[in-house]
Amino acid sequence: MQAAYPALKDFARSVVNLGTGSALRNDLPGFALYAGTKEMIRTLTRMAALEWVRTASGSTRASPTACPPASTCVAVRTAGVRDFVSTIPLGRVGRLEEDVGRAVAFLLSEDAAYVTGSTLMADGGQAYLR
Repeated sequence: MQAAYPALKDFARSVVNLGTGSALRNDLPGFALYAGTKEMIRTLTRMAALEWVRTASGSTRASPTACPPASTCVAVRTAGVRDFVSTIPLGRVGRLEEDVGRAVAFLLSEDAAYVTGSTLMADGGQAYLR
């Protein structure tokens, strides 16, 4: 974000950072560093949106889009995957292009021109932002 800031400032482009809802859950023992890092991305994006919006030539929209923490499934056994999927109300792990990609496309569109510093949870209802 910092390296791209001059172009963002000059052309009022958007920033979409991806994270997970892991920092919002209380059932992930051993994920403290991972969850903290993802929450830091969300907070950094929010602060950049608040600071940068005043210096952009137009409106800079910075919105982290939380994708399903599917990467946590990679290192677990099949039973772990079933347990993980059972925590998602929609009953499946999100698909990158169809689920997360469409949310990102929305955030980059003019339809989201008044969205800034927000978190959009595209996680099948697994976590909710408090």
